[in-house]
Amino acid sequence: MNSPNLIIPKFQSHSGEFFLMEESNDASIFYFALQLSDQYKIDYLKIEREKKDLIQKCRSLRHFLKMIEIKNKYYLFRYIDGNTVQEKININRNKNEFIDQKIIEAYLIQLLEALFQLHQLNILGRIFSVENIINNNGTLVLMDFGYGPDLKQNNMNILAPPEIITKLVNENHQFPYLNYDPLKFDSWLLGAFLYHLVKLRPINAIEKKNSSNKMEIFKYSNLINYQNYIEEQSKINTHIIASTTRYNESLINFIHGLLTYNSQKRLSFLQIYQSDYITKLNLPKQQQYIEFYTNFNQAEIIENLMICDGISSSFLLNTYLLNDINQIQGKQEQIDNDFKNQQIDLTKSSPQNIQVPQVTPQDQNQNFSEAKYIQLPYVASFIEDSKYYDIWIQINMEQFRYFILNDTANQIQSEYPQENYQLSLIVQYALKKQSYLVIQELYLKLKSVNCPWKINQVDNWSSFQLENKFYFLKHSLIETINKLVESLAQIQKEISLNLEAIQKFLSEQNQNKGLNEIIYKIIKEKIYFEQDQFKDSLYLFQAEQCYNTQENSENNNEDCEHPQLIDSENKNQQNNDKQQEDWFTEFKMLINDIFQFFKNKINDRQSQLEYSKIILKILYCRLINKIFSFENMKYNFKNIKRQDQQKITPDDIYCYIESKDNQIQKFNDIEEIVKKYFPKQK
Repeated sequence: MNSPNLIIPKFQSHSGEFFLMEESNDASIFYFALQLSDQYKIDYLKIEREKKDLIQKCRSLRHFLKMIEIKNKYYLFRYIDGNTVQEKININRNKNEFIDQKIIEAYLIQLLEALFQLHQLNILGRIFSVENIINNNGTLVLMDFGYGPDLKQNNMNILAPPEIITKLVNENHQFPYLNYDPLKFDSWLLGAFLYHLVKLRPINAIEKKNSSNKMEIFKYSNLINYQNYIEEQSKINTHIIASTTRYNESLINFIHGLLTYNSQKRLSFLQIYQSDYITKLNLPKQQQYIEFYTNFNQAEIIENLMICDGISSSFLLNTYLLNDINQIQGKQEQIDNDFKNQQIDLTKSSPQNIQVPQVTPQDQNQNFSEAKYIQLPYVASFIEDSKYYDIWIQINMEQFRYFILNDTANQIQSEYPQENYQLSLIVQYALKKQSYLVIQELYLKLKSVNCPWKINQVDNWSSFQLENKFYFLKHSLIETINKLVESLAQIQKEISLNLEAIQKFLSEQNQNKGLNEIIYKIIKEKIYFEQDQFKDSLYLFQAEQCYNTQENSENNNEDCEHPQLIDSENKNQQNNDKQQEDWFTEFKMLINDIFQFFKNKINDRQSQLEYSKIILKILYCRLINKIFSFENMKYNFKNIKRQDQQKITPDDIYCYIESKDNQIQKFNDIEEIVKKYFPKQK
């Protein structure tokens, strides 16, 4: 790893502190870097590492990559752009705005799926909360879970259920683990998560006596006082009270069912999926969830815990623990002393006398990919099981067109700046502008009355537009457009600062007249970003009269059927279509120039390998309107192998581009693309 750099701490969790880390190699790659708490046993990362391939199929769970050492050891996870759910809650609380119930339910659906994925792997959530779940434009990612850290850490909020708090306070208390449903821990935390969204405060925030406007947030350093409070409340109510008039009673009752003081009365995950409230959410995999939790054997998760705690599997085979868990519920048989000393403890990360040798992920493990990860504006979770799957894969490919343009611009900025390639800023601007137009086009397609793609689900389009994920998608695209406009404005500032050098280069190089005109036209586009000329980000490059007409039609709905107005709008649309067509011709000429720049650098086999990645990306940008169509995907990307004739995804394409193991194949791809699309440039 070259030049790893810790940038800023992002958030604290039970497992330790998560930092934003940047690796500078061919291009900047970001990670979440976890510095483990002193109260974390590294053996538990072994489980996550062994199940890495399964975990990485679920986008809602953190993806472990590798370990590095810079004075301290850091465990690197895939970076997810976004903020914690806690930060969203803070924003809403400061504005005195509640969170829309549709958003809460969208979060709930994703969290249930993420916990289902963990439970399938016999892993408990155990430590998840709003403080360690990343919100990436509506898509949630759990960044902390499992058995690694101790719960009792003085600086952490108390979110554990009452039965666990009792165990923590009374270290010698014999907790009846054999009779306890460990998943009730996760159902309590699910309730705590929802409570925090509904009340904009955590379950451990208690109103101070004699001060109705002040809250005390209990941490594990004040565990005994919090336990006393819980015991008092349990004598008055059966559950933590989440009542509010802001939300439907069905949601509040559901939260109450999760936050019962008595674990026996708490909703199990089977009861969660059988509840009326969850049934009305129409989860696409609800029947699968019900079947899983109906047949789920608690003994398997207990066995996993005990083996991690140093109990041999041969000993387990000679006990009744591996029998059906339902047969041992309620039994109070005497367990021999050897077993009692090794009793499972959900509150501890491991027993005192653990003998399992530590397995530390190595820095150079070849199983971990060094490729960068794709960052689309919005990644909908669990689309494979969605009835709108065909729509989502079209949307993701459209987003990927934006991404590859934007990513190529960023790579040119970092690796081939102005001093190395005199038209670097111009080409960066062109790529960013084209990515803006691609994402703008997608946003406008989403507003269409009819499905904009030729797929089987045309009849589902109107119902798709009512989905919560559709709301998050549109919001994410607007955010992306705004960021692109800011980036374009910044490049224009840099062009102005380097204008003299660019003009000198153009005069000395004797570029063709057409290309020079395009470059000067781009330079003049700085007017779009001047304060007095600035328009709505969504319509930045549209013809002025079209933009104004749209405003007029919105403000004068009674005239919307006037034939003259319709004719005017049609003409404006034609003007914009012509404007974009002319721009794309100019864009291709600029991309041809940077292609020639790199082509001229190739003089031997080594240089072929060195520049194969950037040249391939440039060609993909040049063919942005041709190459990324599902109809031709298997021909254009025939060297990307998928099992069972599955469709190629944006992730597959980007991993292929970024891989360091296929440089020769990429150069062969370049020659084939040039031969097919640009025979005169051979």
